[in-house]
Amino acid sequence: MGMWDSRWYTGEERGSWVGLVVREISNNPKVVPKHLDSLTNNDNIIINNGKQSKQFNMKMKAVTKAVMKTRYSYDYRDWVEEPTLLVTRFEYANLFHTITDWYSAYVSSRVTGLPNRPNVVFVDGHCMSPMEETWKALFSGIRYAKNFSGPVCFRHAILSPLGYETALFKGLSEEINCNGASAQDLWQNPDDQKTARLSEFGEMIRASFGFHLNRHRVEKPVSGYNVLFVRREDYLAHPRHGGKVESRLSNEQEVFDSLNNWASNHHACKVNLVNGLFAHMSMKEQVRAIQDASVIIGAHGAGLTHIVSALPKTVILEIISSYYRRPHFALIARWKGLEYHAINLAGSHANPKTVIDNLSNIMRSLGC
Repeated sequence: MGMWDSRWYTGEERGSWVGLVVREISNNPKVVPKHLDSLTNNDNIIINNGKQSKQFNMKMKAVTKAVMKTRYSYDYRDWVEEPTLLVTRFEYANLFHTITDWYSAYVSSRVTGLPNRPNVVFVDGHCMSPMEETWKALFSGIRYAKNFSGPVCFRHAILSPLGYETALFKGLSEEINCNGASAQDLWQNPDDQKTARLSEFGEMIRASFGFHLNRHRVEKPVSGYNVLFVRREDYLAHPRHGGKVESRLSNEQEVFDSLNNWASNHHACKVNLVNGLFAHMSMKEQVRAIQDASVIIGAHGAGLTHIVSALPKTVILEIISSYYRRPHFALIARWKGLEYHAINLAGSHANPKTVIDNLSNIMRSLGC
């Protein structure tokens, strides 16, 4: 059982659900709830003017016990019986980081054996974003702790790991020796070195938008092979962020136009080049474009995180600027069991012929 008291919320700074977000409080003293100074020394927590003592690095269970011993007498205005995930978002406006939060929430639901989609409560101070559409599709309900008018008690509260603590993020700096496969493949051929978790997560996203899960890649589609070019609009993930915007692919339009011309004159098979302007598409439209693609091409950028929803046998071709040479999508493809290719640039300018040659080789491997 857990509780949230609106008196602990710190306004503009991120709020914290006491007893469950020790890591956030330890890393950022500013989020220490205002009323933690009500705790006594006997509870092994000492707070002086917002500063934490060395004893603050205690186990989660001890913190929860301390909170329950405060001098406040709670008159619960809201009692939540349904299982609830408590989620702290950080990069809430960035697709890659939001997907790490979705994945954390999904895994939390699986490892705790929840039979149905849980409710979600955001315990941060962020506002709404376009990502909320998918939060609502993936889970039973969304609430904001900062909007609670009084104490709320949860019968079954589950702390979802921070997005930065998931394999999707930690794999950037740590070796995770694991390959991906579909759940059906692993059921037929068990392998301790493979996982279906990321594939199941992608299925959850597709199912949330009403797409059929028993769909498999048609080897030679009559309507042609869809080649999705994920476009990237340069932006700052949040207006509060500093720094300058830098292009990941400086001649993206030239590359797209060259591919479009190549596809129009490709007679070995029908190739449909799809203009993936994700910034101007609903999330459902984006997921549909991903699942309909035989090949997904794009410059390194958050939009490629959608490959978590790609069907088996989809091929990924990533164009990587020398300024952003990071393994995000190579790892996701590996953990999904997808074929992955990369074009590493010297700078941010791509030779259209090089991209076409790589795509031509991929299409030949698909029997086109």
